[in-house]
Amino acid sequence: MKHGNWIPISKGFLKHLPKDRAFTKLEAAFSLQMDYDSKNAVTITGYANLWRWSRKKVRTFFNTIGVNIIYPENTKNKQNQKGQISIQIRDRSGEKKGQINFIDNKEIQDQKDRCNEKKEQIRDRSGSTTRETRETKDKNLCPQENIVDLYHTLLPGLPKVKVWSETRQRTLRARWNEAVPNNNGLKSNCIEWWEGFFRHIGKSDFLMGRITESNRKPFRPNLEWFIQKSNFINILEGKYH
Repeated sequence: MKHGNWIPISKGFLKHLPKDRAFTKLEAAFSLQMDYDSKNAVTITGYANLWRWSRKKVRTFFNTIGVNIIYPENTKNKQNQKGQISIQIRDRSGEKKGQINFIDNKEIQDQKDRCNEKKEQIRDRSGSTTRETRETKDKNLCPQENIVDLYHTLLPGLPKVKVWSETRQRTLRARWNEAVPNNNGLKSNCIEWWEGFFRHIGKSDFLMGRITESNRKPFRPNLEWFIQKSNFINILEGKYH
């Protein structure tokens, strides 16, 4: 290839990242690339939890590939911040020393087939990632696929998401952009907040369908139900617990 030591990988593989084991370095790099492309707000702790690594290992990996996190304020003055992924400027001789450089693919010229793009033939078949990227340009892009995957992982007993429609996307994006805080200081515009939200749901016998009545099937809500405005508020206020 013209650009040397890199190959393109479909974003559709994001849903195949491991849920029950530690990430390999390759999987961690792919996860990091997705967050960089989407301008997601991130933390060392968040990656340590997601990748099932120690914080020290995450920092070492960042240093190896030439990446760091830029925070809005000095971390000595303010803790628990989220920052943006930044690529360090490396010595060009670094590769010869065994360094692996993180690819800044935002600077790589888009070489898509223009006629196919006009026909909308190039897109993620899930219908969410590509559309979401085009519609939302701000740095707080809602990671729809990540949240849906988290829902499936943490609440496996509830109905699976089979179709993530435009209406559902708009509803989830609205909850994300509201930046609702939780007791840990996180807000709903970060993926860690949603992990806590789903774990909170998992503690409710009613929401998990563990309450049965004669002649009536247990109530088993789905993700769309959880993110509806009124239901969302009731869950946060503990109405179903």
